[in-house]
Amino acid sequence: MSFRNRLVAERFLALRVPWPDWIFVPVLILWVVVNFGFYPAYPSFILAVGTFRAHSNVIFPITWGCALLLFAYGLWLFHRRYALDLVRTVVYAIALSFAATSLFEILYQNVGIGAGVGNQSLEGQAINLSALLLALSSLRFWRLSRPFLMSAVLFLGGWLLWLAAGYPQIYNPSAGLASEGYAFNSVLKVGAFVVVALLVSFALPWIEERPPAEGKGPISEETPVAASTAESATRP
Repeated sequence: MSFRNRLVAERFLALRVPWPDWIFVPVLILWVVVNFGFYPAYPSFILAVGTFRAHSNVIFPITWGCALLLFAYGLWLFHRRYALDLVRTVVYAIALSFAATSLFEILYQNVGIGAGVGNQSLEGQAINLSALLLALSSLRFWRLSRPFLMSAVLFLGGWLLWLAAGYPQIYNPSAGLASEGYAFNSVLKVGAFVVVALLVSFALPWIEERPPAEGKGPISEETPVAASTAESATRP
């Protein structure tokens, strides 16, 4: 198979199979039912968060900044690199930002429960899980690439270190422990967004093998130049 045909086939198999698109429908319905069922004021809450009018802590700017960066990266990745239409591009980019935010929050709350500092209700757990499931909409772009696996190992290792350090929090009365809590919280917050971004970044290879340009590279015996040279060498 020629390079051009192989690339076309690869793009078709990786990106053009339409059946996974329907996955977004049930996970979106689940997200709407859970969020509006448990929290009817959710639209007002999202608007308040988006306009910085909601109560937040010192970690919130990091969360907000990471969400915007991942959304912008998703727009570029799905539209420019994977050549998706605008609607699916926006849907996938938004879903990734919500999923990364909830990935951190689910781990934060449940590790905290084990350490005796978690306080999230069952409704809150369901809301975070429904947002995390939104990432399933981009399932066909998931690849267990080496960068993703390395980031996932480092991400989980960071949680183990935080737990081993006593799980210090930003609201701890001790300034030293509060600083440790801020460091762990902010680094792992960024890590959650990096892990989600790398999960969908390798549906196509970043470095594509291209054939040598015409007239360049080593000349084999099968090329016309080599054949003519050999023919002239045999003439008397």
